[in-house]
Amino acid sequence: MSLLELLGDIESRERVLRRVAELCSGRVLDVATGSGYLARKIPGRVVCLDIDASRVARIGDVVVGDARRMPFRSESFDVVAAWSALAHIAEWREAVAEMFRVARRLVITAEPRGKLALLAFRDFRCEHELSVEEVAAEFERYARVEVKNYSCFTVLTGRKRTG
Repeated sequence: MSLLELLGDIESRERVLRRVAELCSGRVLDVATGSGYLARKIPGRVVCLDIDASRVARIGDVVVGDARRMPFRSESFDVVAAWSALAHIAEWREAVAEMFRVARRLVITAEPRGKLALLAFRDFRCEHELSVEEVAAEFERYARVEVKNYSCFTVLTGRKRTG
């Protein structure tokens, strides 16, 4: 099986990417921006957060910082989104907690679906094996969660519970 087959064809990934970007409105934070794959599709202004300044795409406002300890006040963003970010963060639960802390209403992540897709992403410095079921359970601690599977990605959407 080729890397392309593991990650899904480009057209399928683009469709999923557009679906995620369509959910992003208001003030948006893109976590672990990297090359800006997601940030480029988000309409309007986006703040890009990444731990490595040398690889951050210059899209919108760029903040160099750790997803596990974000340099933002609570509820600073309407939407916090990530594209294959948690698969790159060993302490991903800390990142999820921070994503919900700085989000006002919605947290979205698209993660590689299945072990084969995750193995393909390991070539891109993945820190660990990530179980989408574990991520969904972690999201449940903070929000009502919707899980949708697409080709080789799973999109998790957490709508924060209101008081």
